[in-house]
Order: sequence, then C-alpha cells, then structure tokens
Amino acid sequence: MHSPRESHGQAIKHILRYLRGTTNLGLFFKRDGSRRIIGYSDSSHNIDVDDGRSTSGHVFYLGSSPITWTSQKQPTVALSSCEAEFMAATETAKQAIWLKELMKEVMSIDKKVTLRIDNKSAMALTKNSVFHGRKVETIVGTIKSDLIFYNSTSWIPETAKLVGAKTVCFNIVSAAFIALSLVPVVEREIIDGKEMSREELAEPPVSYPSSKVVLLAHEATTLSFVWRRQEGVNSFFEEKLTAMRNCDAIAIRTCRETEGKFCDYVGSQYNKQVYLTGPVHPGSEPNRVSLEPR
Repeated sequence: MHSPRESHGQAIKHILRYLRGTTNLGLFFKRDGSRRIIGYSDSSHNIDVDDGRSTSGHVFYLGSSPITWTSQKQPTVALSSCEAEFMAATETAKQAIWLKELMKEVMSIDKKVTLRIDNKSAMALTKNSVFHGRKVETIVGTIKSDLIFYNSTSWIPETAKLVGAKTVCFNIVSAAFIALSLVPVVEREIIDGKEMSREELAEPPVSYPSSKVVLLAHEATTLSFVWRRQEGVNSFFEEKLTAMRNCDAIAIRTCRETEGKFCDYVGSQYNKQVYLTGPVHPGSEPNRVSLEPR
C-alpha cells in the first residue's frame, strides 16, 4: 500500500463488517454425502467503469457442500453479456476438468461433472461451438429472439436483420454523457498528428440542451480515449456511433425527471425513439408505473 486512499479504507471496513456479520455462518461437510460434483458459472458484464472488463465467478459443490469457488476480473473486455458468460463458463469448465481428474486419482471416482450456466445465448454457443462470423447468427437462430438488446457491438443490428429480430442499443451511462460525447456532431479529429486541446475536447456540441451540465477540461482529457484511433481499429466513438445509428431504438438507464432533455437531444441526433428504463421518481406523477408504458 505505497499510495493508500480513502477508497482502500472503505474497502477494509466493508470486509470487517462482513466478517462481523457472518461469524455464525460456516461450511458443513457430510462424511457420507453424495459424491456428485456440480458447478455453477456466472458473470457480471462490463461492471468495471474504468477498463470495461467483466467479472467471472464460479462455485463447485461436492454433494451439498461447496468445495471450490472464485470471483475474478476477466483478462479481456467482453463485447456482450453472452461473451462474458461464455468466458466465465470456459474458466469454469477448466476447473471442472481438473476436479474430475482429481476425484479420479484420489477417490477412484470417474463421474461427469455437471456445469450449470444461466445465460441461454452462452449455452447455445457451448452446444454449437462455431468460432467465426456466424456464431451470433447461430445463437440468435437457436433461441429465436424477437428483440435483441446490445451495448456497443456495432455489427449486431445487421446480424439481427438476417433472422428478423429488432434491436435496441441499451446504454448504462448517463444520458448527459451520451449527449456530450457520443452523438454525431461531437466527432473529434486528430489533425496533422496533433490531438485536440483540453478546452476543445470539453466544448459542448451544437444545440446541446444545458449550460450547467458540461465537461470540465480535465474530465474531457480523461475521455480522449473515446475518439483515439489505433492502427487498423476504429475508435470507441466510431463503434458506438455505428451501433446507435443502425439499431431500431435506443434505451438509456435513466429517468425523465432528471435527464429527459438529454434523452430528447440524443433522439433528435440519431432520429430514433429513445426509451427510458428507470429508475422512476416515486410520486412524480399520479399512478406512475415502474417503467414508462412505452
């Protein structure tokens, strides 16, 4: 801890509170219980806002007792929840193979290990392991979806059209951030190899609906990666722009009471319907349902 921060202290307190609140809990192992091994796999897609990587987790039971478990960040960025789940399932399968061989060597038991996954797309991919451009078509065709939600994977809409599915580009970042940084009129260019200044990056786009919710210069600098291109690879901005242009509708996890004008601005920029998925402020309108009726 060469550079301790307040967040580190909060993490330690969280651990101590957990330990204090679970002193009466423990693991119970039966001597003559079942010798069947079952593994459970799961992932949290794009949970780290800093690097975009997902978290994998799995736990294995011998009978009714947990014997091995883990939760760790994935080594690469998954472009969809299906991919994140598949990566988690792959690591779980590796552990399952090791446990099977261990049981065979130590206890002379040679039984199949059951692996359970809670994502239909990932399960379809494990059954049809086609690692080329048609794998998404295989998944979509297998589960026969009418509606596909996706984040920044720009080629999803074209694939969905082949199977007659509609697409919704779902965003978990704020509508204000999208309005400031991810609409067509804010494309940034690197001219003569020179990047734009902090002030230029922080400049709000044309017709932006707020003079108060803006980027500070140092904030704009940290977001410069959005527009930066690498050799042979589109920038994040270009991928996101394509993803939102080609979808059938846009969804943003926000509420109209706080970011309605930004959502309207995004909709006008892309000429698409923007759906708000909550949260909704209680009592903001009479008989308001939990999600917008649309």
